Amino acid sequence: LAILLMSAASLCAQTSFVLGDWIAYSSMRTVRSASVDSRDRIWCATSGGVSVINPADGTTREFRNVDALLNIDVTAIHCDPVAKVVYIGSFDGSFAIVTEDFEWTNITDIRRASAYQRKQINDFHLIDSTLFIATDFGILNFDPVRRVFRETIDRIGTLQEKTPINALVTFRDTLWAA
Repeated sequence: LAILLMSAASLCAQTSFVLGDWIAYSSMRTVRSASVDSRDRIWCATSGGVSVINPADGTTREFRNVDALLNIDVTAIHCDPVAKVVYIGSFDGSFAIVTEDFEWTNITDIRRASAYQRKQINDFHLIDSTLFIATDFGILNFDPVRRVFRETIDRIGTLQEKTPINALVTFRDTLWAA
C-alpha cells in the first residue's frame, strides 16, 4: 500500500500544470473601428479585442488580453501602410503599436495619467510624422518615431476644457475635430 501511494504521488508530481497556457474567449461582434494595412488585411477594433482578417485566404487572427492587449475593450484602430505599423487604442487609455508581423509595444502613459478621469481613445489621425490621438479629454500629439507624446491639447477654442473628441480629419491645411 505504501509503494502504491508513493507511486501515485510521484506520478502527480510529474504532471505539469503551466499557468501560461490560458485562452481568453470574448465576443468580437461589436466592431468599432477598422483599417487596412499594407498587406490588404483588415484590422478590426472590437469590444472583445482585435481581429485581423486576410480576405485573400480567409484566415483570421485574434488578439485579446492574454496574448497582447492590456485591455480587450478596443475603441480605435489605424493602420499606417508606409511605416507598416498599426495603432490600437482602448476604453481605459491603453495604447499599443503593433508591427504588421504582430510585434507588440504597449504604451501606458495615457492609461496611467491621473489628470484625466475619462481616458478613452476614440480615433487616430496621421499627418506626415505626427500621430494625433482623439481622446475623451482632448487631442494628443504623438511622435511615432521616437514614441513620445509631444503635447496634450485639452482646451480647443471656446469649448469647455477636456471636451471629448470623437474623430479627427484634415481639410486642406487644418485639423478638424468632431
